[in-house]
Amino acid sequence: MSSSKLTSASGGEKQSLLKPNSQGYCLDYDFGGLWRPLGDAGISAVKPGAVVRTVYYGFDHAAVVESVLVDRASSPEKDAKSPPISVTVDIIHLGRPNCVACTRQVMRDEVTLSAASSANFVFEMPPELCYSDETTVSRARSRLNESEWNPVSDPFDFTMWCKIPCRFQLRDCFVPLRAPCGNGLEHAIAPECHVNLPVACGRSNDLHAIVTGVAELATKGSSKLLLIDYRSVASRYDALRPPELHEDVLTLDENAVIRCYTGRQNCEAGVYNASEAKSALDRFSGCGVATNRYLPDWLLLKTLLVENCPQQLLDAGSDVLKLGARKPTFGKTSARDIQPGDLLIGLPDGGSGLVLEPVSMTATSVILRIARFRHRPALPQDAKPGLHTADRRLLVSNRDPRIRFCVHNWDSEDCEVLGGSLVSTPEYSVRRIESTSELSLGLPVSLERLCMFQHAIVVDLKTTECPDEIILTLVYYAVKLTTSLMFIQRIVSSSQKRINIKKDRLFLIEYHVADDRRVTGEAAVRRALSRLGEAEYNIQWNNSRDLVRWCSTSHPTNREFSKVPIYYGRDLETAVAHGQMQVMYRRLVGFYFHHVMMRECKLIFEGKRCDLLSYRCYESAEPNSVVLIERLNLEDSVLVGRVCYHGETNSLEKVRDKANQLLGVSFISEATDKVINDRLLCEWLKLSSGPDVEDLMHLLMGSGFNSNEVRIETEFFVSITDLKPLDHLIIRRNGKHKEHILLLDWNEGPEASCIRFDVPSCMDGYLGPLETHGYMIMERNPSTPTVYVNVRNRPIDADLMDKRMSNVSSRGRAYYDVLSYNCEHMCGLISNGRSYSAQATAFGNHAASFAVRAGRSLYLALLPLSNLFNLLGHFRYFLTGGMVLLSLLILAVLDSSAVFHRARRFGMTRRELRRRLGHIAILALFSAVSSVLAFLMGHFLSDRFDGLTMKAVCFCIGVPLSLTGIVLCRLADYYRHVHIP
Repeated sequence: MSSSKLTSASGGEKQSLLKPNSQGYCLDYDFGGLWRPLGDAGISAVKPGAVVRTVYYGFDHAAVVESVLVDRASSPEKDAKSPPISVTVDIIHLGRPNCVACTRQVMRDEVTLSAASSANFVFEMPPELCYSDETTVSRARSRLNESEWNPVSDPFDFTMWCKIPCRFQLRDCFVPLRAPCGNGLEHAIAPECHVNLPVACGRSNDLHAIVTGVAELATKGSSKLLLIDYRSVASRYDALRPPELHEDVLTLDENAVIRCYTGRQNCEAGVYNASEAKSALDRFSGCGVATNRYLPDWLLLKTLLVENCPQQLLDAGSDVLKLGARKPTFGKTSARDIQPGDLLIGLPDGGSGLVLEPVSMTATSVILRIARFRHRPALPQDAKPGLHTADRRLLVSNRDPRIRFCVHNWDSEDCEVLGGSLVSTPEYSVRRIESTSELSLGLPVSLERLCMFQHAIVVDLKTTECPDEIILTLVYYAVKLTTSLMFIQRIVSSSQKRINIKKDRLFLIEYHVADDRRVTGEAAVRRALSRLGEAEYNIQWNNSRDLVRWCSTSHPTNREFSKVPIYYGRDLETAVAHGQMQVMYRRLVGFYFHHVMMRECKLIFEGKRCDLLSYRCYESAEPNSVVLIERLNLEDSVLVGRVCYHGETNSLEKVRDKANQLLGVSFISEATDKVINDRLLCEWLKLSSGPDVEDLMHLLMGSGFNSNEVRIETEFFVSITDLKPLDHLIIRRNGKHKEHILLLDWNEGPEASCIRFDVPSCMDGYLGPLETHGYMIMERNPSTPTVYVNVRNRPIDADLMDKRMSNVSSRGRAYYDVLSYNCEHMCGLISNGRSYSAQATAFGNHAASFAVRAGRSLYLALLPLSNLFNLLGHFRYFLTGGMVLLSLLILAVLDSSAVFHRARRFGMTRRELRRRLGHIAILALFSAVSSVLAFLMGHFLSDRFDGLTMKAVCFCIGVPLSLTGIVLCRLADYYRHVHIP
């Protein structure tokens, strides 16, 4: 690829699409880094392992620098010591092989970057949050030639995968083995590498394995025949994998007639050598062949054992077998005439075999010892798939396009051989519990009631006088009536059930996962209790089975997080202490949820209707007003009035003490989103005299202070010479709104020390990430919860979150956008390295749904105009019959988009994704069939009925068939999730 596609820095005709901030730097809002202009950072910042940004085909593009060659200016005035103004680099990036290519691949290119261009940037981030430069280059090289690009990803995803450790990036990447990488580098199979091997039709059935040894058998040009030893997970589907070479015993009837190829007469050596065949068998024993899926077993046996020539396997084509001029001939022979070295074709089980040992005979049968390819026996029924690994061997060609490297992001979670699994949701087995002694806390169980099975977690148990009875407290999705009694919903709840082991059918659930993926009983109870009150039930995505699996196993297919309501301050304190730091509460009278990362939370006071908590959190928002003590020049302000208190008020010392306790503190009330105002703060400092906790409760609730004992009046047109300490003043500064302040001292000078409640001057106009601390009042409202926590599948690394927040704060990243970088984006960014907003996504879904509804309404409004198309082949009947088709196809497309979105968000496996898309396809198929039938009915019966009757007939045909498709899909899911223990 030529470097002309990348804009030359010296030309300057292309401008970067980035918009620099006030300091001239561009910010990356997804990963907390900084894009520094190359002119400011200097050419020395472009080094191997650096991430650079330039223009590629007219768009901003990111790449990883692999190697550097410094070019100096060609001007004669420049001497050898002058700093370089341009640099030529080898980059690895997600680019296009040519300008007309529809896809992209990870490739190597050579470009020249200039410090004088405004289109070139270098990515900067603290070293402790990044991979080392060597690791970054190594990760980039590991994905060379990968062509797994999709429209959802972009070049920045690839570069950030190479540079930043992020648990929620791509789980694994697939790199073809056959393609060279250039510059003398080439992907090669080596021990300890992860590969996906072909086992059947389709990539979804690939076998994931870890290579334990490699031997090169034959070479022809760039093609090589390799014998690899690998370790993979044994399963019940071993019969789908390539058959393996083994020694076997075959018994034939003495009168049987077998097709036979005589290797003793036709082999190139001329004489069959039993010892050499035995040696070759020992060499290739247990070996499967994936060189060419069209090669028959007899040809592999002849090549490997009779001729002992793996070189010829490289010459075997898919249609023509190029094994020399001599073509094999087969003849029929009786079982008694079979000799060692004969190649048998068409055995009773359909396979082939090479006779190794002399024949032994009985009165009625012939016993042969043969070498043959056969499938490995499947696991027994009582075996647990996913927990047994097996060592195997395979003959492969390095040019086979079906063999791919697998680059894991996190081996322990992604690789099924190392304990994780991306193949499917973990399988499980059930067995009936026969004794109460088998029950313990945190145990996943399945209870049968009325021919239905309910999965649950045991969080408490009590014995009874009867040895066969026990009282269990179970956590599961239970049916609850809402307060409006208008509909029923399912909520994670705990309930006690009296179980008789002998009469009731109670089953124990055993998940087939590695031991390090299991959760202890104590942890399972804690995880189950953490989701009490959650009301996000979905029969496909989040049912009781998913809840129990989430509590019992640590598996990548579990939900990323769940929204759980909090009703009491003590529960919020406990949740934050256990690492559930992402807290959301309603703002703008419930219009949206504001997300914060609650770093610290402590319960101070418990009341009957509300609780008081102190907090420290990270958030992205406009700064709240805080208590300030500063000096103001009253001559620069307009003195509007003074609030007079007729009665006993607090002394100056007490006011100072109360103010010092609240310096820099903000106050929020989550229930009403009400921040205390400056007038209320001044009244509270002047009048409150009770305990500190009660004082804070009065302040946050906005209640009065000794209103019956002290009379409050407002005095206007006050002279500045009449002021005295502790005066409550109303002023107007810099043309702003009225502001209440409290004087602490006054010496009749222009400046005075005062207490204010406002945003600090340095933060005026700021909107973005910040750290706040203060007090929060939480009102108890069981009917309408206002505070939620995100219970995550993986714990949050608090230290790493602090580093990320420190990095964001040190960069001066004052930025906020409702759709692209709101409070929820920032919380995800500093907690797990990935910015995501469920609220913004929901907003997009609602907008799409509104567009569909608006389009449908417009279509129905224009439907009478379809008669204008009557001359075009009865087009009106197509519109009438296609109404169901169009609407349901649009719904199928939206449903498919939701499936892909959830798969990306929750880490759905390919098998699960195909199953759900299959249900959508069934729905689309039924809608298409209904529309076609409606069209045919309209076409053939147009002369017998009027237009209105025809529309009714088409509607009566199409709608029931479409509804049938929907019901069948739902019944399949219902049967799978409910009627299977």
